[in-house]
Amino acid sequence: MSVTVMVTLLFLMPVFQYTPNVVLGAIIVTAVNGLIDIAAACQIWKIDKFDFVVMLCAFFGVILVSVQDGLAIVVGISIFKILLQVTRPKTLVLGNIPGTDIFRNLHHYKEAMRIPGVFILSIEAPINFANTTYLKERLFSALSSS
Repeated sequence: MSVTVMVTLLFLMPVFQYTPNVVLGAIIVTAVNGLIDIAAACQIWKIDKFDFVVMLCAFFGVILVSVQDGLAIVVGISIFKILLQVTRPKTLVLGNIPGTDIFRNLHHYKEAMRIPGVFILSIEAPINFANTTYLKERLFSALSSS
């Protein structure tokens, strides 16, 4: 593909020299139209709202500002999200589904039951110095509510 683009730019650019900018703009809009996927955007909305916001920032940043600034905004937001996930990991209180060896989130699975005398807390990130205080607070609040 890159060789085709290179050959086109080297040898066919003189042919496009006298093409009006409006026609070139129409060609670009037609080519880019296939890149916009509304169904994928709806799927991202259902899966993760924050990723949907990042997608919108990328789209409008590139459209309204510039490609470099739009992508810089997206990189900044993505780094913020990574830091947020590292410092505030998701924690889940697990319970056993009766008759099985399966443990699931008590809030999502109504049939999951707590085991008397046992408290199971799932931490969905590595434990490190950046999130120990947050995890200690989550653990104490989960223990006090149980």
